[in-house]
Amino acid sequence: MEEKVITDVERNNLTAMRAYIIDTVVMLTFCVLQAATGLQTWLYVLGLSILGLVPAGLELAYWKKRP
Repeated sequence: MEEKVITDVERNNLTAMRAYIIDTVVMLTFCVLQAATGLQTWLYVLGLSILGLVPAGLELAYWKKRP
């Protein structure tokens, strides 16, 4: 069987991608909590969700389709 070899650059990119996703999830969690308590509007949360989750989703999709 052929084993996948991950280079240092790929491993660093994967680490950066995971860190970005974790950061986005934490940020959105706090934004949702702020909206639930009335400090932010839900439109603000929606905008941040789009700005945070779309790049993360595209990164994951690209990473999964690599050979």
